[in-house]
Amino acid sequence: MEIIKLDELSIEKLKKIDAWKIVEESYKDYDFLVTPADKTNKGEVSKRNGQVWCLSHAFFFNEEQHIACTMCRGDSKDGPLLWSVWNGNKFVTLMVPPAPDFVLEVEGPINFCKEFKRPLNKVFPIKFEAQPSFEIKPHKRIVTITADGIVK
Repeated sequence: MEIIKLDELSIEKLKKIDAWKIVEESYKDYDFLVTPADKTNKGEVSKRNGQVWCLSHAFFFNEEQHIACTMCRGDSKDGPLLWSVWNGNKFVTLMVPPAPDFVLEVEGPINFCKEFKRPLNKVFPIKFEAQPSFEIKPHKRIVTITADGIVK
């Protein structure tokens, strides 16, 4: 069983294994360890998993599609909850309100759009779709986010 640090989770690894679970949930350490998520014999992400980091796609409002990594819950219907999008060089994290202003200054919608050299209205609303299917409904996890933090 492969165990890596969350920050070592690359597109290459996500394309080989589309869902990775947190080895031990802890909010004291920033550097989580992840391992391939448990799947059912149908190939769905098992409800035995907690946090699961998934291969995903981000669909910008201007119809551009980008590879992304999102966090969902394998043990509930929640997710995508956290988002990072590949800009060709690195994963860019996106935080939206109600995140504090000091977080939004660095990882908020305006700086996120700058990383892609796109204006806000070409990116938002942005849709995230997790690629693996989940045992717990909804089997397909999709969320749309506006720049002001409204999640649909």
